[in-house]
Amino acid sequence: QTVVNESGPAVSADELERLVRRVARLAREAELVLVAGSPPRGVASDAYARIVADAHRAGARALVDCAGAPLAAAVAARPLLAKINHLEAGALAGLDASTARGAARAARQIRSLGAESVMITRGPRDAVALIDGENVRRPIARLTIATVSTITTSRLMIRIVSHTGRRFARLRPG
Repeated sequence: QTVVNESGPAVSADELERLVRRVARLAREAELVLVAGSPPRGVASDAYARIVADAHRAGARALVDCAGAPLAAAVAARPLLAKINHLEAGALAGLDASTARGAARAARQIRSLGAESVMITRGPRDAVALIDGENVRRPIARLTIATVSTITTSRLMIRIVSHTGRRFARLRPG
């Protein structure tokens, strides 16, 4: 798998504070707040965690899709869902998440770190999730998503979870 994560533009502390305040204000009228991608250069690793916490205080739920230190901090802030790939999951959980069994173990570990639900994508093969305390594994092909890029697939997976909510949570293994 080839991963290309390009840094965005540098953001000043003042710009970040304005963004965090604006998201907190908008979260009061939202059900879900999506925090995704690599933070801009110069942004503290806890910035996404602050946004997740502000969303909670505003009555919204947060979905996160990021990596590294921002992911660890955001997971500790207790998002509704951490949607990550198997490489990011393995790094966060300290486990090999490349197999379905390993991804399920990583999902349980990440849930113990704070995420309410965890979805780990394993490329175009499938996604392993821990939702409502139950492991669920589904081939991505069954969701009829054409894989244009891993970034597109990631965003589509988050949209599916956010729009299907309870129906997705009722999927059973098998």
